[in-house]
Amino acid sequence: MVTASKSKRIRKHYGTKQLKPALETLGAQLKAFRESKSFSQNELAKVAKIALSTVNELENNVAKDVRLSTIASIAEALDVDLHQLMFSSGLSLSDSDKSALGEIWKKFNQLYQRTRAK
Repeated sequence: MVTASKSKRIRKHYGTKQLKPALETLGAQLKAFRESKSFSQNELAKVAKIALSTVNELENNVAKDVRLSTIASIAEALDVDLHQLMFSSGLSLSDSDKSALGEIWKKFNQLYQRTRAK
């Protein structure tokens, strides 16, 4: 079971300094997936129902706030697995943190799917 303390521990341990390289790689991954689908940034924004500026900021590594729901919308629009988009970004985690994050991801995905079905 995912506890608030596990989630807090992951956020505390993998703070801004360690997440920044992963987010920078996320931008490159996002661009590569977008281009492989022959989407312009504008097309992706429309399909994902997000602002064009969000796509641009993510790809150019200047996004100040990245929400998991935004990344999920982008992954769905690109027809790629959210886990693949996020975790091919080079963030290295310990096995216990991977397990805890996997549990958090499962819960998030369940909630996300329920809200998309409504």
